[in-house]
Amino acid sequence: MRKLFLLLVSVVTALSGYGLTPREAFVSAPRNVITAIDSLTRLDMLDYYTSGSTVASRNAFGGDASVKSFTDESITIGTTTSSDVAISLLPAGRDTMLLVINTLALPTPDSYAVVYKSDWTKGAKKLQPVNHNDLSLWVTPESRTRMSEIENLVPFVPAIYNYSDGVLTVTNTLGRLLSADDYKAVKPYLKPAISYRWDGKKWSAVK
Repeated sequence: MRKLFLLLVSVVTALSGYGLTPREAFVSAPRNVITAIDSLTRLDMLDYYTSGSTVASRNAFGGDASVKSFTDESITIGTTTSSDVAISLLPAGRDTMLLVINTLALPTPDSYAVVYKSDWTKGAKKLQPVNHNDLSLWVTPESRTRMSEIENLVPFVPAIYNYSDGVLTVTNTLGRLLSADDYKAVKPYLKPAISYRWDGKKWSAVK
């Protein structure tokens, strides 16, 4: 029965993304998107979550995996004890696209996001969120006279992503990466978060 369900999900997803649900997206996601969890285990995870059970499933590495949250618009899965995958529906005219956010908690929380079409082919470059590891996105106008110092203290910019109501909020986690003194020195010159709004075709910076 479960194999039949998986087949039906694959057929529906292939035919059209219109009306696609987070459940269908989670179950049909290919292994290159959700590497550690096979499709049958994903069905078990959904069953446990909807029944209110806190029992964890086993991922491909023998660790714990579970559904953390589930709405009509998104689903968040703990793929391991230190990594999450969130799948959100992106309206795109008559179709639906998928925003997949991977977050690794250790050693410093950091996310990356990819936009896919409903058939799980990767969307065009113009559809992808901006790479947050770009210091110029974060500095404030007051930083102009301190850029050399800031660049020396910030080797890269880790950040976590949250998508809600059409807005992708990217919050830097430099406080977990830098020493207390270094973070204190650069914090006044960096934005704590940057946001982008999805308009159905592309991301636009929220001023």
